[in-house]
Amino acid sequence: MGYVHRGRGRMTVLDPDGSLDTDLLEPGQVYFVLRAYPYHIEVMGDEEINFLIFFDQLTPGDIGYRATASAFSRGVLSASFGVSVRELPHFPFTSIDPLIVSRNNPIDQDLPARTPIMTSTLTVTDHGTTLDFTYEDALRYHGPQAPGGVAHAYKVLERALGVLGGEGSVERRDLVVATPHGGPGVRDAFELVTRAVTEGRYTVDSSLARPERGNALALYVFRIHYRDASVTLTIREGFVVDEFITLARKGDRTAEDEARLTALKQEMADRVMSSPAESVYDVEVDTLPA
Repeated sequence: MGYVHRGRGRMTVLDPDGSLDTDLLEPGQVYFVLRAYPYHIEVMGDEEINFLIFFDQLTPGDIGYRATASAFSRGVLSASFGVSVRELPHFPFTSIDPLIVSRNNPIDQDLPARTPIMTSTLTVTDHGTTLDFTYEDALRYHGPQAPGGVAHAYKVLERALGVLGGEGSVERRDLVVATPHGGPGVRDAFELVTRAVTEGRYTVDSSLARPERGNALALYVFRIHYRDASVTLTIREGFVVDEFITLARKGDRTAEDEARLTALKQEMADRVMSSPAESVYDVEVDTLPA
């Protein structure tokens, strides 16, 4: 499993049936490859790509394409590829397979456009000092586990700050948050911007859930108090899918389940962050600032 920190890449995975799966990698995305599935990641564009790689064991091994060719006899290779030994090219012996190789093919000129991220910087004050936070700040603070939760909390704050005060006028240590959503991405994004978790102003309250809205929407409810004001934000339909909820609650997920869940998390984050905050969350005003 890997997390893309910077740059764009194209990952191609070779399936057991001989087919290829190709996907573009963007900053903030997480990818998952099943054990023993050959794959490569190609840098797209002129910017280098930086990513973190996570393994499920302490001593991971790597078998690269180049070393594989010299590991088998020419008789085995000819039988595997269905060609005669004389038709096989000469494969140089490779004792140590390189993980990084130079580019031989041209860079694509017509890459798909990035998913547009529609977000403004979250601006709050801390004892009179102005602080700015971006979505990338929140992703870095939380890590790769729950980008969807980070995105939801970010849009909730973007929406709520616009109602509770003017640009940069909200004192972050006066914000009190309650939600039935117990996800770590949601929690960490609120903590980064408001410090509500460490200061006891963040509560996971199951009584705020709205089961009448269905499993996909029930937990995406956020009640935010600011001094004498209070607002409740609820998710609109179309941003959380039932498949995500079902997989997230499944207790015995397989490797394939985990891969699908990782993809669903990123897809949800992209949906949320590519939409204006007012299109993602409705606001119910309990009391407004005086």
